[in-house]
Amino acid sequence: MYYEVEKLFVEMDKAELQANPPKVAAPYGTPKPGDQKYIPKLDVLVQCAGVLVPGDLDSVHPTQHEICMDVNCRAAFQITCHFQDMLIRAAGCIVNLSGIRASKAQPGMISYCMAKAGLEMMTKSSALELARFGVRANCVSSSYLNTNLYRATGLSEAHIQSVA
Repeated sequence: MYYEVEKLFVEMDKAELQANPPKVAAPYGTPKPGDQKYIPKLDVLVQCAGVLVPGDLDSVHPTQHEICMDVNCRAAFQITCHFQDMLIRAAGCIVNLSGIRASKAQPGMISYCMAKAGLEMMTKSSALELARFGVRANCVSSSYLNTNLYRATGLSEAHIQSVA
């Protein structure tokens, strides 16, 4: 999956550069678009992917757990790593979206709670590591929102109300 995402962004960069060539010549010695060393700027990276996998220690399947961790935590880590040079060049910022379940556990949602807690810690660590380059990283942790996210997982209305 990572390779396909990377390939997509490389193609997007090529298309962007062809559609909008730079209008100002770069100073002598500065890499220009098309050069091997050219790094575009990225001002803001917003990561809001999320998947809810219901289940407790007895019922969640390891594959379901891995999917939850991949989407909610690992993908954000890999995307941050991929774009960090662009963020550093722009002194940009990272905004990750988490949820109340990162800090307030809920029975029957162990994988989701773990993944969002991991995302929050990754955000804190990234903020510390990238601060020296002027890059900021923050995590927005929302409370329960009455959306179809919970209903799509097959949770009963009673369970959904207990989450709220």
